[in-house]
Amino acid sequence: MQLAWLHQFQSAGFYVAHEKGFYENLDLNVTIKEYQKGLNVVDAVLAKDSTYGIGTSSLIIDRSNHKPVVALMALFQHDPSILITTNPTIQTPQDLFNRTIMMSLDKLNSVSVISMLLSHGVKIEDVFVQEPSFNIEDLVQHKIDAMACYLSNEPFALSKRNIPYTILNPKDYGFNFYGDILFTSEDEIILHKERAKRFYTATKQGWEWAFEHIPETAQLIYEKYNTQNKSLEALIYEGETLKKLAFDDDKPYGTLEPEKIEAISNVYKISGMMQNIHSIEGFIDPLHFAKDIVKIGVLASREDQEIMPKIWSNSEQYLSNLFTSHQFTIIPLSFEEMEKKVHHGDLDFIITNPMFSIQLSQTYGISQIATISPRYKDHFYREYGSVIFTKADTTIEQYNDLHEKKNRCRIATLAWWVSHRYERDRYALVRKKHYLFGHTYQCSQSCS
Repeated sequence: MQLAWLHQFQSAGFYVAHEKGFYENLDLNVTIKEYQKGLNVVDAVLAKDSTYGIGTSSLIIDRSNHKPVVALMALFQHDPSILITTNPTIQTPQDLFNRTIMMSLDKLNSVSVISMLLSHGVKIEDVFVQEPSFNIEDLVQHKIDAMACYLSNEPFALSKRNIPYTILNPKDYGFNFYGDILFTSEDEIILHKERAKRFYTATKQGWEWAFEHIPETAQLIYEKYNTQNKSLEALIYEGETLKKLAFDDDKPYGTLEPEKIEAISNVYKISGMMQNIHSIEGFIDPLHFAKDIVKIGVLASREDQEIMPKIWSNSEQYLSNLFTSHQFTIIPLSFEEMEKKVHHGDLDFIITNPMFSIQLSQTYGISQIATISPRYKDHFYREYGSVIFTKADTTIEQYNDLHEKKNRCRIATLAWWVSHRYERDRYALVRKKHYLFGHTYQCSQSCS
């Protein structure tokens, strides 16, 4: 696991998953690698020097350039990257015209800040960009006018020294990017799907635990991962700030949304950073690790089971788009397969015929929630359409004429057995040996 920066609360979920045994419990042996200067995390993962890595929203550009990266989880729904200044004359992005800004020379790492400046008429050529020294004293001593940093770090350091500052946050100006994004390669997803699922699950568990136990997590980092010699107070502050950025409304932790990815892509296109028009299909959580799977069993004959998934694919996609935290899947099943799966609790919903639903209700306690009423001549009917028929030249004209006769019933339309119960019981037509069961063709052959 390759981190994007030095050890701090920014990577807390990985430390927790490792130290609390979440990885080990899922049979994973994980090495957490601290960032080294000059390292390109995307290249390291694609070269298999690391299996997983932390990237930014610029992974979209890597994908558009046909690099086989796959985004699994947004560690922060909102990017912590900001500009901070101690110069009281700088209050808006426009005030940075002809000023010195310390930030990454790589535009991809500074895109949210650059976009904020551009939206207020300040081009990158209108400022002096200085390579980061990561020394806040440069800002305090006014060697620079503004500094790119994390909302969870430098504001705390300045506050502790009672130094006034102003924050210019791209999010406040309409540039709401994701923060750190957990990603891997397509090879990992294809060749080691189950391992990827286990790593995702344990990592998410680690992050959720970290944010629920911020002081204890900060203590863990302070004692075992404190290569920057941060104070415990600073780590707690970082954790509390990042928690506010990690969640958005009622969305599950780690959510990545196609709509937001598309909006970020548009910013990259407008800024000229992304030239290739490339589909994001397969880029965001292609195996739906982040979604709860909803299984819908559909009754189908064996002949239809091959084409049934194609027929229902639009419904699957519609429901999945409507309920973004769930992935719906349609499973065609025979009578026997459906009953077995219902018995074992392997399905969330079923679509079947009325008679079979009654049988499953009586046996397994399922409940009916909706039905499709057939339409005929602008009217909807709830009655069964099943009938008993015979050849015109027989002597059978009413129910009591069926006594001691052999009758064939189509398996899929046994509804008449229930709907005509009154007549059947009235004429004592209850001896099952008088009824043969078959499909439509067999029924027609028997009559002929």
